Amino acid sequence: MLAAETELKNAEKVKMFLQKKDLLDENHLVIKELGRIFFPITKKVKVPNAKVIDANFSFPKKDKVPKIEELLKGNQINPSFPRDCGKDHDFRGS
Repeated sequence: MLAAETELKNAEKVKMFLQKKDLLDENHLVIKELGRIFFPITKKVKVPNAKVIDANFSFPKKDKVPKIEELLKGNQINPSFPRDCGKDHDFRGS
């Protein structure tokens, strides 16, 4: 996997550049080791303040947070729900 390797003092600049150019691999975590930081990237390009390497290690995968659509998939909500409630469950505060 490709990585942009840089010193910690340049990490924020490198991260901003990679995000701006849409090069940061969002599916993997960044690795920090021995005063260096390794950003997983999607393609080999010149990165200011960093050295692009072919990492001989694998980046840990990010845990995928489900989107609201995925969570609600299959759950049917009655569209007339608020109107069906009596005064005891008035959502408008009146």
